[in-house]
Amino acid sequence: LEDATFVRQDLNIVHDEKVSILDLIQGVDLNITDPRGKVLKLTLKPGTQSGSLFRIQGKGIKSARTGVVGDIIFIVHAYIPKDLSKKELDDIYKLKNKLKPENTTGNFFKSLLKLF
Repeated sequence: LEDATFVRQDLNIVHDEKVSILDLIQGVDLNITDPRGKVLKLTLKPGTQSGSLFRIQGKGIKSARTGVVGDIIFIVHAYIPKDLSKKELDDIYKLKNKLKPENTTGNFFKSLLKLF
């Protein structure tokens, strides 16, 4: 494989994909270019956890001997920004306190909207 972000494991191709925490919370459609240059669509549902694995069957490496084709496996990792402003950090702190189990009435998004 020529692309360092994709790693070969037997007939499978493994890729670590960094995704923002907000995209993991609300879900997102990702367009990821595979090592062959083909764009693959990966849909993350709301509440996807960091470390989740997604497999696209039959898009890996084809065995010259057996003809079996491996898969592309995506491992989703939460991206945490390092350069947040004081205001952004304060907003996150407010959100964190607002979403504590004792402060929510069962609906995450209603609690989130109250902040804005």
